[in-house]
Amino acid sequence: MVLSLKAWESRSLPGLPRMDILLTMLQHKSRRGTSRRLFVVKRRSILTPDDMTATTIEPLLQQAIALHRQGALAEAAGLYSQVLQIEPVNPEALYQFARMHCQQGRFEQGIALARRALASDPKQARVHNLIGGALYRMGRRDEALANFDQAVSLQSEFPDAHENRGNLLSEFGRLAEAIESYDRALALRPDSVNAWRNRGIALHELGRHADAVASFDRALALKPDAAELHGNRADALVALGRYDEALASYDTALTLAPHAIDALHNRGVLFNKMERFQDALACFDQVLKIEPDLADAWSNAGNALRGLNRHEDAMARYERALAVRPDFPEALMNFGNALQAVNRYEEALPYYEQALALKPDYAEAKINRAGALQALARFDAALASYDQAIALAPDSAHAKWNKALLCLSLGKFAEGWALFEHRWAGGKGLDPRPYRQTRWNGEYLDGTLLVWSEQGLGDEILLSSMVPELAERAKSIVPRGLSRASK
Repeated sequence: MVLSLKAWESRSLPGLPRMDILLTMLQHKSRRGTSRRLFVVKRRSILTPDDMTATTIEPLLQQAIALHRQGALAEAAGLYSQVLQIEPVNPEALYQFARMHCQQGRFEQGIALARRALASDPKQARVHNLIGGALYRMGRRDEALANFDQAVSLQSEFPDAHENRGNLLSEFGRLAEAIESYDRALALRPDSVNAWRNRGIALHELGRHADAVASFDRALALKPDAAELHGNRADALVALGRYDEALASYDTALTLAPHAIDALHNRGVLFNKMERFQDALACFDQVLKIEPDLADAWSNAGNALRGLNRHEDAMARYERALAVRPDFPEALMNFGNALQAVNRYEEALPYYEQALALKPDYAEAKINRAGALQALARFDAALASYDQAIALAPDSAHAKWNKALLCLSLGKFAEGWALFEHRWAGGKGLDPRPYRQTRWNGEYLDGTLLVWSEQGLGDEILLSSMVPELAERAKSIVPRGLSRASK
């Protein structure tokens, strides 16, 4: 997530009085005939501190601010210094001069000037906000957050400080608090595109994908040609399973910015989810032409090739991913999966082990390792690997379904049949039938028992052999959806 702290955004100031002793206003004409006014310092007529009075400091300060805005930083710095020679604690000069240093990356000097301003008046919220931005850029994030906290406590209606605080809280992973800060910033300034966008990113990371889409929509209403926002919106739509809408958003992003790496890459990931593997591969190939060292794109290209049953080609892509990033657990696991697909189970195991050494809580790698162990008839080790996966991901229907099949094949029927029920939760991709009646519990039923098909033809033929025995456990049975071969 890319965040920008708005620590020294300029705000409107009073009109600029003339000070002919110090500055001359020149009329400059461009080749196109347009003109603009420039403030130019006459260095030979600069006043000494002894010549200054309270009546001359304010015009001088305003001229310094004008030069600062125009980008004449050396001249502005000279004038700020003159003001501070005669009035060392002038709060506006200290703040503006500190802001200039920070804009130029001289954060230590900027913070020192800002703290001089606070020494005379510690209740300046904008100064705390400025220091927070400088500290953030120096990598001192805890101190930065303390300054943003101080800024909003001193001035609750300070949208920049609330937004900066939200950005930093997002980086800390304190997403709920970040969203509260964005909400406060947006209540004060509802036209902040960045606040709506960063709020949407925080909501997406928190799993509140529908709310994230709404937040991105608010940002897009303000800036409809922002390619990155369309990509963010698409990411949230993918998480909601709204693939067609997501694809349309990625397409819009790429129309606006054809070489937008994130949108192009994530569009490929979406095509993989939709099993449009050739389209996915085309996306990743485009990404890699732009950024050939993007390990994620190499790995996901391998996934697309694996979907096309081009397993050897997939392995070559995983090798490229690992050459770029050797400590890439997902690529290592994917390499193991490609080896499994061509029955090279013994070779697959070290890749799973390497992935797990890098990412010990990688439940999916434990599931796939168990599959390889099972294929090698190392059943106890396979069961242990499934159990480890389930301990890490208790809701993983995939792990429970695979363990169910192994238990049933080993004659562990009680455990196997209990786990077999997870086929409805995504283990096998089955959709429960929408029958209103209660499911049968195995006891004798003094009524009609509906028997229906859910498995493939082979399982159906095998299980239909049990229908006569089933008929003895109910007053009557009604078969539904069975193929002729199984009747």
